[in-house]
Amino acid sequence: MDKNETWDVNKQEGEGETCPPLSEPIDHSNDADDALNDYLSANSDSALQPNSSKDIFQGPTLPAMKSSQKENINTRPIREPGKITVSFTPREFSTPSRESTAAEEQEWLKKQAEARKKCGFNDADLRPEERDPMWLLEKGESLMKAGSYLGAVSAYSHGIKLAPKMPELYLGRAEAHLSLKNLVKAVEDASQALELLVPKVTGNKKERLKCHMLRAGGFRNLNCFREALMDYKEALQLDPNNDKLKEDFQSCEAIIYEREQKGHESDSDDNLKEC
Repeated sequence: MDKNETWDVNKQEGEGETCPPLSEPIDHSNDADDALNDYLSANSDSALQPNSSKDIFQGPTLPAMKSSQKENINTRPIREPGKITVSFTPREFSTPSRESTAAEEQEWLKKQAEARKKCGFNDADLRPEERDPMWLLEKGESLMKAGSYLGAVSAYSHGIKLAPKMPELYLGRAEAHLSLKNLVKAVEDASQALELLVPKVTGNKKERLKCHMLRAGGFRNLNCFREALMDYKEALQLDPNNDKLKEDFQSCEAIIYEREQKGHESDSDDNLKEC
């Protein structure tokens, strides 16, 4: 008698439903596999069945949103751009403001104001560009062309306060002083410009020529003909084809010769001391 026949006999005898003997356990592995297959076949949605091993770690793909659904979404309007105006406190120095240097800066500004006042400029009259030495140089040149020699002297003087090593400013002021018949000051400014025009190169040849011509004119009007002759000679070395220089040189040389013949040679050293 096999197991099934034994099961049926027990049922016929009315002994009730009894479990098979423990020595022979029932194998439920096939039943579990069948149940899993039934579940998978009943839930065969593509979203639950990954296509590859990579899809296991990815969520289900959401359906695309229709255009009508996009239009129904309430979006906030883009805020219009604005403009912010920022103003900074004006400052005379290019470095940041510091309390440790505030006293020195104020003292320097005070000295600058006094210097401008002495040379004919007030702070209230000056714009930012008027504190540029190059701008002042151009301003002086324009005033010279207009015949405003005093204004040119003021412009050049203020430029020299700002840039004392700029020879063009001394050269311009020497020309203005010579036009005003301030002969001694013209000679001094021309000499100062020559000292700054070093080394002697082709780039400053034109400025050196003008310095010698201006100083020669100042010496000649001071009756210092020998000193004037030396400057004319230096100028001719820089511009040997200048007919005006040749004429002035010969004229000055003739005056010296005439004075020597008449015994009225000018004592250049005494004239310079008087100047």
